[in-house]
Amino acid sequence: MNSPAASVLRKRLKRLTAACVVGGLWIITFLQQNTDLTRLLDLPFSESRPSRTTQDGPSFTVDILSVASINQLHLLNAQHKTLASHISVRNFFHVTEHDDTELNCHRNLTLEQVRKVSNFCRKRVAPESHRYFSNEYQTMKQNYARTQWLEQKKNPMGWLCAQKRPVSGLMKAFRHYQREALPSYLIIVDDDTYWNMELFEQHFKPFDSNEAHVIAGCMVRLPVHKINFTFPFGGFGIVLSNGALKNLFQNMYCGDLSDTNDPKCAQIAKNLVGERQSYEEGMSLIELIHAYVNKEYYCDVDSWDKGFCMHSDWVYGYFFNWYNISEHVKEEFYKNVPQARMDDYKGSIIYAKGTGFCRNDFNDGCKNGTEICHRAPVDWMQRELEIMKVKAPHKYTMNYNDLL
Repeated sequence: MNSPAASVLRKRLKRLTAACVVGGLWIITFLQQNTDLTRLLDLPFSESRPSRTTQDGPSFTVDILSVASINQLHLLNAQHKTLASHISVRNFFHVTEHDDTELNCHRNLTLEQVRKVSNFCRKRVAPESHRYFSNEYQTMKQNYARTQWLEQKKNPMGWLCAQKRPVSGLMKAFRHYQREALPSYLIIVDDDTYWNMELFEQHFKPFDSNEAHVIAGCMVRLPVHKINFTFPFGGFGIVLSNGALKNLFQNMYCGDLSDTNDPKCAQIAKNLVGERQSYEEGMSLIELIHAYVNKEYYCDVDSWDKGFCMHSDWVYGYFFNWYNISEHVKEEFYKNVPQARMDDYKGSIIYAKGTGFCRNDFNDGCKNGTEICHRAPVDWMQRELEIMKVKAPHKYTMNYNDLL
């Protein structure tokens, strides 16, 4: 085996072996940095801790639902290692493209179809099938994302597919709660949002979570002289109390929808956004929302009848406010507005301009020790965790560099 051919073969084998070793080391490093991706994507939640009790009664528990993407799992991993390391956090749910009902939307949707969705939704003269739509829904449609705005996005197809994802995440949580008690609070956040969980606990623990409340980390209010409509600015998150979750997950028995004494049944009958066709006897409100959102797929836009013309935040705004899953806001100004059900977190509102935590976008600066930061990078989340562990070491359960 000393021929020239054998010598060349040996050299090739050495190079191949070296390449395999280097490739193997790269894969190990990648997995260490991004966690075990199989576990992260396949499990219904990344971590579940047993409920704790104190001498004063049931403990304060928080579940987190992160609306994420397979294209930036490093952010999801960072959230799990920072937010979910606080002892109040029981479950860390996540939802990605793998949980979308329109499963291949992120692969198959084209830019031309994105344009068609935008054009369909923004039509000021509604087709005959839309004649019943309310002023509220027409306002949403007129404010739907323009094609010019969508085309400026790095991935307009991915953005559009993600508009249904928070509802898929809530359905995922709903199925999980069939076998586990509801938490004190559920936080729904984008994967690049940071909440200081120690400060969250300090703020929310004194309140009775059995009372139904929905709180937006940053709440958008449309001009009140046009429409009384509020919704969360998605990136900053939304908080649902135990009482609100019970209302969201409660079964509805409306018969022929003639029972106007039941607020939810009466709202279905009004059919303000065309949700009545999605209702089935005995379903919960979250199941109605999920059926409504997924009735027609983005990739089938050419054959749309009524379509789906809401941004993800508007879904929260409509169904959480109009279906009364939360108690009415305390502000005197809105006492005669029955759908005024969403609270803002510590005065964080976008109206004429952003106030409170609505200004906490990392691109514009997030101060150390802040309660909420949107578009937070991984290293900033890590630094904030280390600061809080020094202040309250007994409140955190893992080191940042520990693997899942």
